[in-house]
Amino acid sequence: GIRGRSAPPVGFVVHLRVMDGPSGSQSLLARMLLRKPLRVVRTEAAEGELRRVLSLLDLLVVGVGSTIGTGVFVLSCSLAKDFAAGYSFISWIIAGAATLLAAMSYAELAAKFPLAGGNYAYSYVALGEVFAAITGWCLVLEYAVGTAAVSRAWADKLLSFLSDDLDLWLPEILQPGRLVSPVAAALQLMCCGVLLLGVEEGQYVANVWTFIKIGLVVFIIVAGSFASGGFSAEKIEPGSTDGVLRGAMVACFGFIGWDVICCLGAEAIDPDRNLPRAVGGTILICTAFYASAAVVLAMMVSSDELDDEE
Repeated sequence: GIRGRSAPPVGFVVHLRVMDGPSGSQSLLARMLLRKPLRVVRTEAAEGELRRVLSLLDLLVVGVGSTIGTGVFVLSCSLAKDFAAGYSFISWIIAGAATLLAAMSYAELAAKFPLAGGNYAYSYVALGEVFAAITGWCLVLEYAVGTAAVSRAWADKLLSFLSDDLDLWLPEILQPGRLVSPVAAALQLMCCGVLLLGVEEGQYVANVWTFIKIGLVVFIIVAGSFASGGFSAEKIEPGSTDGVLRGAMVACFGFIGWDVICCLGAEAIDPDRNLPRAVGGTILICTAFYASAAVVLAMMVSSDELDDEE
């Protein structure tokens, strides 16, 4: 506690002994290092205001939908061309195994502290209020920049398709590649509107789009398998051990996104069990998709024929 001063607010504990004195900086430092005890975390988790409506399937859909993206559509080509050639699927497996180790440690925290906020909640318990605030703003920045980048890329692709492939006239303000993209902003506002409708409505929309994305990936894998004439190890161009390992480091970027599951602890049903399962299942599913797509790509074309811009 703080000797000679009033007790800290209920629900928090100070793990710093402050000496008597008139200095306000000591009191400020003590407040900055306030930490939530586990009993308060458990109480908040049990009596939270958010409804626990997300099942294991919902959490898996969120994780897979947030993770699968550039990894299978863009990064697979780059790995095969610049690093591991036909052995890029091994790079994906190594990256998936490494990510799984980190993810399960993360999942253990999520199960122990089933609160909204993810890293923010964990930092509040382990390090203190100031570190939690820094972590929380880092999360806000991460998701804001990430969603803005995805919206901009999606908008530019859509506008390029309309103007180049369909030969439609677009006003100057809607031309792809401009500094400001009204279409990207509209997409952001539309997504915010869906989320404001409620967690169940937002999850329904997310489920639909995720299943569409998964269906597209499965179609690519199946169609590519038939187009290549079936699996044959002789069709796979060998790569070097060094290239495979360096490719695995790059492939780790393809797994970014699974951590969003841990931010849904306050809305998950039976979080102690479902959060770790959802995190581990997401990594395994994404690894299977990435490795399968890499095998199909290796059987269809050689690394010299790949163009990661197309």
